[in-house]
Amino acid sequence: MVMIQQKGLVDYIEKGIIRSKKLSKPVLISQVKEITNIDPLLFFSAGKKELFETRCFWANPTNDTIIVGLGEAYSISDNGSTERFEAIEENWKNLVQHTIIVDDFAPYSTGPILMGGFSFDPLKKRTELWNHFDDAKFVLPTFMLSVYKGRTYLTTNVICEPTETSFVESDFKKLEDLLNQDYKYETSSSFTKEEVQPKEWMESVRNATKKVQNGDVEKVVLAREIKLHFKDPIKVETILARLKEEQPMSYLFAIEYENSCFIGASPERLIKKRMRNS
Repeated sequence: MVMIQQKGLVDYIEKGIIRSKKLSKPVLISQVKEITNIDPLLFFSAGKKELFETRCFWANPTNDTIIVGLGEAYSISDNGSTERFEAIEENWKNLVQHTIIVDDFAPYSTGPILMGGFSFDPLKKRTELWNHFDDAKFVLPTFMLSVYKGRTYLTTNVICEPTETSFVESDFKKLEDLLNQDYKYETSSSFTKEEVQPKEWMESVRNATKKVQNGDVEKVVLAREIKLHFKDPIKVETILARLKEEQPMSYLFAIEYENSCFIGASPERLIKKRMRNS
């Protein structure tokens, strides 16, 4: 059974409140602990039962790095701006400038990490499917499970304000439940498939083919929308498990806000940045 030692973190939270009062700004407390191995998908699944409206999942093809985030200790968002990258970066740097790190042995993929993403075009009108997603949104999970090269770590993030914190006593009990209960992800029910604008899709394929043949473009990436209607509510962790099985060489990801989830598997990673000391 995994037990959470409250005293150490509580002491640091008290220090964070004092520092927040002096600085008149939020202060982040981030604690990293190595814990017993836990199935990341089961941890992700348990988060839903414990009523976390925000869940994030990321895994690389080799599965030597898997990160699961539950809850929102802090969030940064930006809409309708072409300066969204700079806005997110500036906000994040302002927060971590005075961070208090507990047990800082700094294994890769642990500690204060933002999870989220950017829309492709912030100036394009958002459709109904993306109502719960900002043009740019990143969250600092309250609890983050990291599996790195066979070892498992738990990061707990707390935001301290001059008079209060984002963490309450019941969160300790919630965390222990997450770490100790054996949740299962179930098989999805049957579904029906609906083609969305199939004629328009075929026409776009023909137009793209002509442009390639005429030498107007060298490469075209086309995407189409298909709606799946399930008999019963589907579970994100079930889809992740299926994607992991059927596309083992892809990067898996899921970003869930409230009742909407963006989930997928990509064979490519566009950018990787790693600090020199990690």
